[in-house]
Amino acid sequence: MSLDWGELTQDASAYRSALIETGELAQNIYLTATALKVATGIIGTFRDNMLENLLDIDPALEFGTAIFTLGKKEGLTRFDRPTLEEYREGEK
Repeated sequence: MSLDWGELTQDASAYRSALIETGELAQNIYLTATALKVATGIIGTFRDNMLENLLDIDPALEFGTAIFTLGKKEGLTRFDRPTLEEYREGEK
């Protein structure tokens, strides 16, 4: 989800609303994915510059709040993702 940075800097309630909307979007994605028997996840910690480049986001105007993942459920475990140490090692 990408949000308009200009609107959010004008009013603290706009910032809160944006975060609430992100949560509402997450809830709808999880509910829909569950109904369709699709695996889903939310990523809130990511490299902003990589997301900005991937989605062609101007960081002066917009910012990402979350990344949602969707995929098949078979064989998926929480242990398939890298550890924190492996993640940090990949940043070097």
